[in-house]
Amino acid sequence: MGNSLFNPLFFGVISIAITSIALVYSIKQRDNSKLTRKWVVLLSSPCLVMMATFYSFVARMHSELNGWPDFYGRENLPTSVLLHENVASWMFLIALLIVFLLPLALVLFYVIPRLRPHLIYLSFFGSACWFFIFATQLAPTEFLNWWWD
Repeated sequence: MGNSLFNPLFFGVISIAITSIALVYSIKQRDNSKLTRKWVVLLSSPCLVMMATFYSFVARMHSELNGWPDFYGRENLPTSVLLHENVASWMFLIALLIVFLLPLALVLFYVIPRLRPHLIYLSFFGSACWFFIFATQLAPTEFLNWWWD
């Protein structure tokens, strides 16, 4: 049996917990930082672009293949779909890297008093990234089987 500390699910749960705690703490300590509409839009934009890229890839794949893929791998994909898949995959990887490295940055922002007022921005951005990752799981099952294999 392997060490559960190196399980990605364990890191995911820790990341979600730390992000949630940081967001709640930041909202309660609101006097030092202001999360305006402008900041909400700015911090949400990268994740919304990622989500639009992912779901446009889902729709494009379905329309180009006249249905969901009945094969595994990328060998049978048209070149234009393959390019779109590469962009969507890289964006998904970037979101995963962000959410798994985020706890370190959140702890750093909490420990350094000068950065603490800005903790709300980082925790909101992390929450938006987690929302993107969870929203990808709403794609059709047939597509997700291909995506994860």
